[in-house]
Amino acid sequence: NNVKIFTDFTIEKEKFEKIKQTFEKKSEANRTKKDFDEYNSAVANYNKALGEYNKQLQVLNKKRNDTFNNWEKMSSAFLNKHVPRY
Repeated sequence: NNVKIFTDFTIEKEKFEKIKQTFEKKSEANRTKKDFDEYNSAVANYNKALGEYNKQLQVLNKKRNDTFNNWEKMSSAFLNKHVPRY
C-alpha cells in the first residue's frame, strides 16, 4: 500500500530527527552507550524506511512514465486517424 509506505517513512523521519536533535544537544562527554544505541537504531530504522520509500517512488515513476508514453501513442494514433491531411 503506497500510503502506508509514505506515512511510515514520514513517521520514521520525524522520530530520527527528534533523536538526532537530542543526541546532538548532548556534549560528547555526556553521551552514554544507551544514547549511541538509540541513535544507531534510529538511523537503521530510517534507512530501512528510506529504502522502501525509494523503491515505491521508482515503481510510481515507472507507472507514470508508462502511462504518459501510452497517452502520447494513443493521442498520436487518434490524431492520425481523425485529422485530415491536405
